[in-house]
Amino acid sequence: MEKNIKVHLNPLLKGEANFLIHAKCGGEGEEVFWEQIWAKQISESEFEVCCIPFFAHDLSIRDKVETQREGQFDHLIKRVVQCSGHITFRVWFGDSNSPSIRDEVIGEALGRGCLVEWYSANLLGISANSEETARQISGYLLELENAGSLSYETGKNEGD
Repeated sequence: MEKNIKVHLNPLLKGEANFLIHAKCGGEGEEVFWEQIWAKQISESEFEVCCIPFFAHDLSIRDKVETQREGQFDHLIKRVVQCSGHITFRVWFGDSNSPSIRDEVIGEALGRGCLVEWYSANLLGISANSEETARQISGYLLELENAGSLSYETGKNEGD
């Protein structure tokens, strides 16, 4: 079963985290898997997210979540109890033919006050701390996507 768990090797707020919880991902026609989420424990079942989620939807860094015991997991995310206001983007560089695009995107994101975390050489998480910053980053990423330099998505489920 562990092969179906995606882990964060360098969580952004590792120094604040003191617990590993999990989020269920996939489903409805997709293979179910879990994302290991670094978190700070607030109470027995409440935690603050200390990483940028790469696969879980409707979850952002600094969100406070409630967990429950389910299957092999003692602390599986049940729901978000307090949104942090951060907006998550996932950026995929795997099909890019631009050697400098990763550095350009990092520079733009950091320049706008965003947080960034790498999952792999090709997958970057970006966290915008406001709706306005999210609109700016989304517009920037859309231009690059239309130019064929990358692919991106938000961390929200469609229709949210």
